[in-house]
Amino acid sequence: AHYWHSGDPAVLKKQLPADVRDWLEPRGRWFDGIHAVVSTLCEELGVGPEALLDERLSCIEEVLARASHLPQIDRERIVHLVRLKQLLDQKYGLNADGVLPQMRRLGLQGGLLHVDDAPKLERLLSDGAPEAALLFVYELMGRMRAVILDPEQTEGDERIYHKRHIAAGIPSMYGTYFEPKFVALGLTFRLERLAARLLEQMVRRSLRGHFSRKTLRQSVRTLELFNQGLGLVGVVNEGFSSHLKMLCYSLKTPSFSLTQFINLFEFLANGVKQIIRDYFLRQHEETLQLVLRDYLARRQGPELDERELHLEVRRRAEEFYRDLLASAFLVGPLDAYLAAILERINTLKDRLCPEVVGRVMNFELESICSPLDADSPQLDNQVFLGAKGYFLKKLQSFGFPIPPGFILTTEVFRIRDVIDSYPELRQEFEDVVLGSIAEVERKTGKRLGDPTRPLLLSVRSGAAISMPGAMNTFLNIGLNEQIAEGLSHQPNYGWTSWDCFRRSLQTWGMAYGISRDDFDKLIMGFKRQFGVREKVQFSPAQMRTIALAYQALLRERGIIFEQDPKRQLLSAVMSVFRSWDTERAKVYRSRLRIGDEWGTAVVVQAMVLGNIGYDSGTGVLFTKDPHYDDPGVHLWGDFTTTSQGEDVVAGLVHPWPISKAQRDRLPAGEEEALSLETHFPEIYGALLEKAEALVHRHGFGHQEIEFTFESSRRQDLHILQTRNQVTMPLDQPVFATEGIEAHLLGRGIGIGGGALNGRAAFDMEDLERLAREYPDSPRILIRPDTVPDDIGMIFECDGLLTARGGATSHAAVTACCLGKTCVVNCRALSVREESKRCIINGLEVRSGDAIAIDGRSGGIYRGNFTIAMSAILTPC
Repeated sequence: AHYWHSGDPAVLKKQLPADVRDWLEPRGRWFDGIHAVVSTLCEELGVGPEALLDERLSCIEEVLARASHLPQIDRERIVHLVRLKQLLDQKYGLNADGVLPQMRRLGLQGGLLHVDDAPKLERLLSDGAPEAALLFVYELMGRMRAVILDPEQTEGDERIYHKRHIAAGIPSMYGTYFEPKFVALGLTFRLERLAARLLEQMVRRSLRGHFSRKTLRQSVRTLELFNQGLGLVGVVNEGFSSHLKMLCYSLKTPSFSLTQFINLFEFLANGVKQIIRDYFLRQHEETLQLVLRDYLARRQGPELDERELHLEVRRRAEEFYRDLLASAFLVGPLDAYLAAILERINTLKDRLCPEVVGRVMNFELESICSPLDADSPQLDNQVFLGAKGYFLKKLQSFGFPIPPGFILTTEVFRIRDVIDSYPELRQEFEDVVLGSIAEVERKTGKRLGDPTRPLLLSVRSGAAISMPGAMNTFLNIGLNEQIAEGLSHQPNYGWTSWDCFRRSLQTWGMAYGISRDDFDKLIMGFKRQFGVREKVQFSPAQMRTIALAYQALLRERGIIFEQDPKRQLLSAVMSVFRSWDTERAKVYRSRLRIGDEWGTAVVVQAMVLGNIGYDSGTGVLFTKDPHYDDPGVHLWGDFTTTSQGEDVVAGLVHPWPISKAQRDRLPAGEEEALSLETHFPEIYGALLEKAEALVHRHGFGHQEIEFTFESSRRQDLHILQTRNQVTMPLDQPVFATEGIEAHLLGRGIGIGGGALNGRAAFDMEDLERLAREYPDSPRILIRPDTVPDDIGMIFECDGLLTARGGATSHAAVTACCLGKTCVVNCRALSVREESKRCIINGLEVRSGDAIAIDGRSGGIYRGNFTIAMSAILTPC
C-alpha cells in the first residue's frame, strides 16, 4: 500500500530482494491505476496508506463506488487486499478488532459463549456507552477465566486434512482445531485489548475539561473499573483498594480539601508502584540475573569485566521489564492515568488561591446553559435563568413565537472572575456558547459571520429580580464592516444593514464608556448635513457614512470593536455579566434593596429586525389599560415602525399608540396618529390573542410584553420579553383648582402617579440644590429622553417629564415601580440641557421654576395648585 501510494521502491526494502526492487517501475499498466485508486482513498478518507488497510471495508467500497472513472480491476485489487489483511488479523492477531467475529463463531458452536453474547456486545459498543460495554467485557473475561482455570481436563477437537501441492508436491494442511481452554485463552487476550481500549475512552472523558468534583467522581469510577480489571487477571493490592475506598468516601463531604485529594492520589500512585514491584519486578529479578549473566558470559567471553557485565545485565533487564510492563494488562495505563490526575490537581493548586479552587471544584459545566426550546429540569427556575429567561421559556412552552436562543445562567455570573483567569475553564465556557450558537444557526438557517445570510444576535441581561435598563444590552452582534457590506447587497437590506451596524457600534461604545449624547450629536449633525428629520429618511449610502462615523468615534476613544463575530459575541456576553457591577446597577439595587449576590443571567437570541421597512416595527404593550381598573384584557402601550426594540424601551423615539381607544385619548392635534390596531391589524390581533391566553388560560397577572414584527403579517411577529405589569392604585392625587387649564404649558402621555406640584430640575446638580433650597417641595426632572445612566436621577426625583419615549420605556416603568409621577413623549418639549432650561410650546421653564404635572392626563402646568385625593372611575 505504501508503494502504491508513493511509488518509492525503498519502502519495500524489507519485503523484496534488491534485484526485484530494481525491476519495479512506478508507472505503467501495473502501477498507474492502483496508484490513482490508493491516492483517492487516502485523500477522501483522510488517512495514510498504512491506516487505509484498517479502514472499514464498507467505507472503502463507498468511496470507490463514487470513483467510477478509476479502473475497475484496480478498485477490486485494493478491496481484496484490505479484505485479506483484515481476515489475517482476525485469524492470527490478538487485537480488539477480532473479538466480535470470534464471538460470533463461538456463539454458533455453543459451549463457551451464548448465541446472543456477540450481538449484545456489538450493541453496547455502538451505543457509545463505554462503561456498560466494559462491564460486559469483564463478565466475559470472568467466564473465560473460569474455563481456563477449571482443573478438569478437556479434549481437543481436531479436524485437520493433509494434502500435497498438485504441481510441486509440497505438503500442506488445512482444517480446524478446537480446545476450550486454548480458545478461551485466545479470546481473553482479545477481550483484554478491547477492555484497555474502552478504559482509554473513559480516561479521555474524565480528563476532559476543568478539574471539578464531577470529573473527580468520574475519575473515581474509572479507577474502580481499573481495579476490577486487574482483579480479573489476579493482580490485587489491598493498599490500593483501601485508598480507593477512602477516595470514594471523601466525595461525600464538601469540606475535603484539594491537598487531601492530592495525598489520596499519591497513595494510589504508590499502590501501583507496589503492584509493579510485587507482580513484575520481584517475580523475575533473581531468575533474570542468573540467565542474563550466564548468557552474556558465554556470548561475550572472558574479556567482559565484572563492572561491564553488571551494567549490561542492568540494561538488558530494563529492556525486559519495559517490554513486560508495556504488554501487561492495564498496569501502564493506570500508572499514566494517576500521573495525569496528579498533574492536573497540582496545577490547579499552584495557579489558584484556595477560595477560588473551591469554587472551581464545585462548578459543573452543565449548570451554565439552558436552551430556550428545551427543558432543563435542574435549571428552569428564576434563580438560575433570571426572570426574563425563565418567562421566555414559559412562553416558548406555550407555543408563543420566541426567537431561538439560549440562556447563560447566574452560575456563570458567580464564577465569572474564575472564567477570566483560568484558561481551561474559559475554553470550556466558550465551547458551550459556540456550541449553542451552532444550534441557533441550524434553526435559523443563518451563520454567524456569513456575509450573505449572517446570524445577528441580541445579548441581554436577565436578573432574577427585574432591573429594567440597569445593565448593558448588545444588539446586532455578529456584524463588522465587511459583513455589513455583504448584507447590504441583499434585497431590501441596503439601509437596514448599515442601520444595524450603526446600532451595534453604539451599544458597544456605550458599554465601554461613550455617552449616548456623543452618538446623538453625530447623527443630529448628519441630519442637518443631509437635510432629513428622521433617520429612516437617510439613503443607504448616507446610513453607511453614519455607521462608519460611529466606528471612527470608537477608534478615537481607544475602544476596540471586536471584528471576529465569535470573539465579538463572547466579549459582549462577559460585558453584560460585568455590567452588574456598574454604578447605575449598584444605585438601582441600593435604592430597591436588592442583594448584590443575586447576579444576572444573560439571554442570547437571534435578532428579529423591526427596521427592515415601513411595515416592520417594535413595541411594548400592557395587557391592562393602566388608567382604569377593568379586569379584562385591554391592550395599551407604544410601538414604532422601522426601529428596533431598544428604541422604545430606552425612550428614544416618539412612539405611536397600540390601540384605537388609546389613540383617541392623545393630546389635541395627535388624533390622526397611527395605531397598531388600525394600521397593523394582523399584528394587533395576534398580540391580543397571546395576551388573553396569558391572562385567562395560563393564569398570569397582567403583563408588560415587548414585541417586534418583521412585516405586517402575523407569522412575522416575535415576543421578546414579558414581565408583570405595574398597576396604579385607584385613589390618586388630582388637581382641585378651577381654571387650571389657563396655566397649561403642554401635554404628553401621563403614565402614572396622578397630580404633582414641584420645581423643575435638569440634572443631578439641580436635584441636590433644590433639595437644600426647597426641602418641602418635590423635584420634577425634565429630560429630552432617559438613558440607563440617568437611573440615579430617576431615584432622586419625585416626578419625571420627557420629550421622547413612551409609557413603556425602561425609565417610565422604573418611575412607576417607584411610585413617581411620570409624563412622557411631550412632542412640544425642547430641552436645552447646557443652559438648564426648556421650551414648551414657546414658553420657557428654567431650573427651580414652579411647575406641575398630571401623571394621568399628561398635562404640564406653570405654577403649583391645590391637590386632593380622588377615586379614579372605571368606565362602564
